[in-house]
Amino acid sequence: DNARTQLGEKADGVYPLYWSEGDQISANGVVSSALTVGGSASAEFTFDDALSYPCSVVYPASITQLDITLESTRTEGLPQVTFLAEQTYTPGTFCAGAAPMYGYATNSEETIQMNHLVGVLRLDVSGEATLSSIVLEAETGNLAGTYTVDCASGELTAVEGTTSNTVTLTFGEGLALSATATPIYIAVPAGSYGMVTVNLYSTTDEVMTCKFDTASKPISVGMVREFAPITYSGASLNPVIDSKEALIRFAANPTRSAVVTADIDMTGYDWTPITNCSGITFDGGNHEIKGLNAPLFHILDGITLKDLRLVDVDIEITEPCVYNDAVRISTGAIAYYATNSAISNCYASGKMEVNTKFNNAATTLKGTTNTVVDIAGLVGYTSDTSWNKVTNAVDITVKSLFDTSGGNTSDFYVLVGGVTAVVYDMKSLEEIYNYGDITIAIEGEAQSTTAIRCGGITGYTPKVTSFKKVENHGDITFSNLNTTKLQCYGGLVGLPYSTPTFDTCKSSGAITVSTIATSNILVGAIGAYTENSTVVKNCTVTNNSEGKGTTLSISCEDLYTGIIGYIASSTETQINHTIENCTSSRDLTIAPGSVTTTQTYVSHGYSDTRKNSLSKIAMTNYTVTGDITVNCSTSDLLYVGGIYGYVRAKNASANSNVFTNCSYDGDIKVVGSFAARTVVGGLIGYNSANYITLDNCHTSGSITFENQYSAGDMTGVVAVGGIYGYDGQETNYKSLCTSSMNIEVSGNCKIADNPLYVGGIVGSDARNNNRYNAMNVKNSGNITIGKVGVTTKASYLRVGGVAGKIVNEAAISGYENAVNTGNITLIGEISGTTGESYIGGLYGYTEEPIVNAQCYCNIVAPGIANTGMVMGVPRAEATLAKNCKLGGTIAFTSKETEDSMGETQVVPIVETITEENYFNYIYGGTTDWSGVEN
Repeated sequence: DNARTQLGEKADGVYPLYWSEGDQISANGVVSSALTVGGSASAEFTFDDALSYPCSVVYPASITQLDITLESTRTEGLPQVTFLAEQTYTPGTFCAGAAPMYGYATNSEETIQMNHLVGVLRLDVSGEATLSSIVLEAETGNLAGTYTVDCASGELTAVEGTTSNTVTLTFGEGLALSATATPIYIAVPAGSYGMVTVNLYSTTDEVMTCKFDTASKPISVGMVREFAPITYSGASLNPVIDSKEALIRFAANPTRSAVVTADIDMTGYDWTPITNCSGITFDGGNHEIKGLNAPLFHILDGITLKDLRLVDVDIEITEPCVYNDAVRISTGAIAYYATNSAISNCYASGKMEVNTKFNNAATTLKGTTNTVVDIAGLVGYTSDTSWNKVTNAVDITVKSLFDTSGGNTSDFYVLVGGVTAVVYDMKSLEEIYNYGDITIAIEGEAQSTTAIRCGGITGYTPKVTSFKKVENHGDITFSNLNTTKLQCYGGLVGLPYSTPTFDTCKSSGAITVSTIATSNILVGAIGAYTENSTVVKNCTVTNNSEGKGTTLSISCEDLYTGIIGYIASSTETQINHTIENCTSSRDLTIAPGSVTTTQTYVSHGYSDTRKNSLSKIAMTNYTVTGDITVNCSTSDLLYVGGIYGYVRAKNASANSNVFTNCSYDGDIKVVGSFAARTVVGGLIGYNSANYITLDNCHTSGSITFENQYSAGDMTGVVAVGGIYGYDGQETNYKSLCTSSMNIEVSGNCKIADNPLYVGGIVGSDARNNNRYNAMNVKNSGNITIGKVGVTTKASYLRVGGVAGKIVNEAAISGYENAVNTGNITLIGEISGTTGESYIGGLYGYTEEPIVNAQCYCNIVAPGIANTGMVMGVPRAEATLAKNCKLGGTIAFTSKETEDSMGETQVVPIVETITEENYFNYIYGGTTDWSGVEN
């Protein structure tokens, strides 16, 4: 309606109420004509039709009738009146339509008296500010809403869901105050509302608050309630951001702490990040700020940021930003940069695209840092800034970083994190979560830089020592961005450089890398690289929701993978590496076409410890079920282990590495072109002169190894084992350790003057004058050497159900209670000097006593004369077999026969082990069993 009813000038203590031009009333739902002339205390309204009686009249005109049961004397429904929650300032009076009235007559002879429903508050305000709004808030009751009115009695009934305890009066472009008080009128329903709070907001987001009591003096109907004059003081209260306009006003003058009090939609607005802002608190109030197309802040400088929710951001970065006197590429939905700040309980979602053409000439770096690219979902670069209870769900896509036409930009570091790219000078991160995907997919020509440090949470943490309840569920994809130096990719952290402890963390985002590095690539499901003591406990590593784990299509010098990709201890201080109460079901794939030129260490645990004789490794209750697939080309070392690739600390027995209640149950498949030393173990790939204790450790699943190298013979050892590939030091099997891994080996395994080592427990063991305790080991996995249709090359073989080869230079007895029930089979063509090959149901080659061993298996090794149920090597004085139990079959000779088609076939001659021939098959190549006991 167009009601304009207004107050007149106060005379003799009374404010007259005048009708206004355009006013209308409704009678029984029929709307009158509009007044053409206003300004009088009485008015005549006309209707097109005659009125019916009883007659209910309301102002402003209302045509809404409720469908309710009426009294017998009534014929119409009850009309509605609305007490306005949003009112606009009108000089000298209240808002149009804010003062509803009602009247009633039973017949045409009665005069209809219009009765008031509201009282009017008058605030006299002076000062130097410009007001943007006034908000009244009642302690009890409702100041606004829609009501039905019984015009006969004046009884009001609230319409459910429409009432509010606040009223807001707005001033359009603002009400400029002066030394002379300005009267301001606000109409509200008559009644008692307890203590009413009056908030006066300025256009600079200053707030002044005062209160008045309506409990002792209720607001009277039809009366104007005057209050003591107010001088606006600009009290130091936080600005309230309750609208798009309020956020824009705050950004123009962000000098005071602020709180967001309503959801705000910034979609379609060209946002400029807030600048020149420091030392304040920005409280998001857990309300949504939607649709920003740029970071909320440029720099967080000494700011406390809390309870912020940015949703559906849509940010495109096409130009570098400037901060700290440097030009750099930086991204973040919250800010480019943060220093001396605190960020807690914050969240952002949406998408961010980076498409820049940065070059060397553009940067003005200061100091010694060469980090100029900080890509993150929330804040690019953080220094002295704490993080707590934050979540990122912003997907990041990078299409371009550098201007390749202007020359190589290889002196830059690229730091990438789902939450923040780097965390400087802080000690802990807690309850940090990332759900945003990181996709670096350079379009067109590949781009190059110095190094990459990428993590699902953050790229680089030089001083963080505690990561607690930190989780990444976003995928990481890198392609077409190459480096001249190191590449680090971590499920949580790229480079956790300090002494990190990861406690109750989760990593489920897939990692997919397709890049080239002229140096090393390090990949870890938790972190990529550290040189200090590391603890990983109560952590979970899985594939993503689509079943994808880590996939690498790379070219580099050295490759390291694991739960921590690479640990290198470079100082002679006590360095401890711990995994405790963790599970990993993530699959790891080195994709076809990948090339490594030096060392390749692949595992789900650790990959390397080096240069420190004081290093200690402790793994307790670590369960791994993820598969490992290696299909690449290497020209140097390849070590693969289910939970440890290469142990190289060279420690003393006092610093024994202990693996307790650890297990690997997965499929390891190593197929490719391998030119040098290659070692594969179900638990540990290669142990280089380290003291290790295995306590109740188990492996299951399978190992498949096929070398397709065709350029000649390999250089170095090839060793495959169900628990160890190669053991170069004393290992103490403290309690029962088992393997049920099925092992298949084929292809080119020929090394001049070196055999192929394969064992159900350990492929090869070459200890250095120390006792080797092979007690309590059991293998039930089958071993197959050769493959139909593949020529398997080996200079000669060392194959055993427990170990391919064991040599203890001290010649001390220690091989007790070993058990093998897995079968050994040689198939297809196996080239090489078979006369020097040894196949054993327990040990292929050993010079040590075998005590209390059991072997119940079937061995098929045609043409290998040195085949025995205990050991393949012929009997020697030191190789005493004592109290051994044997059973199964053995075939080391063959005969030619014709099949049904007349084709000549070579068929092994199978001998079944019985009590009568038992002693004939203990050793290989001999029936001399003298010295055998029991």
